[in-house]
Amino acid sequence: MYKVIISDDEKIIRERLERFVTKNIAGLEVVETFKDGQDAIDYLAENPVDIVITDIRMIKVSGIEIAKYVYENKLPTKVIILSGYREFEYAKKAIEYNVKDYLLKPTDFDAFIDVLNKTKAELDAEYSRQDRYDELIPFMKEQFFVNIVMGALCSKDDIDRKLNMIKLIDDPLRTMAALIRIKLYDYNDFLENKWDYGRDELNKLISDSVKKSDLFGSVYEILFRDSTMQLLYVSDYFESKEEFGAHTAELTDGIIQEISNNAGIDARCDKTTIYKSIYELAEESGSAPEEDPQGSSA
Repeated sequence: MYKVIISDDEKIIRERLERFVTKNIAGLEVVETFKDGQDAIDYLAENPVDIVITDIRMIKVSGIEIAKYVYENKLPTKVIILSGYREFEYAKKAIEYNVKDYLLKPTDFDAFIDVLNKTKAELDAEYSRQDRYDELIPFMKEQFFVNIVMGALCSKDDIDRKLNMIKLIDDPLRTMAALIRIKLYDYNDFLENKWDYGRDELNKLISDSVKKSDLFGSVYEILFRDSTMQLLYVSDYFESKEEFGAHTAELTDGIIQEISNNAGIDARCDKTTIYKSIYELAEESGSAPEEDPQGSSA
């Protein structure tokens, strides 16, 4: 259900609009009504709203000011203005603040239904795109970190440019990283003599054994080649590098135990390198050999 608020200084108009929307448009829910624009703005500041239906003139704060608030705060809210005024300045401001529709009173209810249905269809399309975007985010994050470790993003400017395009992490300066290299001992012997299902199935079982996240961060598989697996753990939770390093060691022990339990292969941590920020990770990875990034080791 999409959330709708109504703002009009006449009580009878508010009540009629609420009944009309509830009766005629499936999927819209009127959650609040207000007699002044300031009350509507105060509500918008604290609550998600999909559609605002507002009169143009009210006692203190106008419908145009509501539209201005939505526009300036970049809220994903559609504003529909009902007005008894044909003044050019009102229409000009409505366009400036990206008002969805500007309907004149007395309202043609067929036109009003059409506007509401079109607005709902727009919201449906936007939420569908957002759902697809949300599904892609984990893959985009993984590729972002792979690019950093492999040296494709090797400077602060590169990272900032990427994050300006799409916000994959909140603060690269606060986000710490750990490169974890795990060696699978006697991998080829195990594959040939103790495993009956092929290399791909063994590698998949090992990869699936790696815990992809915990309460404090996420784990990404950067490289898995023959007997070597390189993982990246990132977190913005910890205050100090030492605290992050200690937690990374515990996490690594758990991963190794899972690999050993699930695949039955001897896995050991060969090296862990701790970075105080994503910027440091990028800088060091960009200047180091691909499979042996250097940094301050834990």
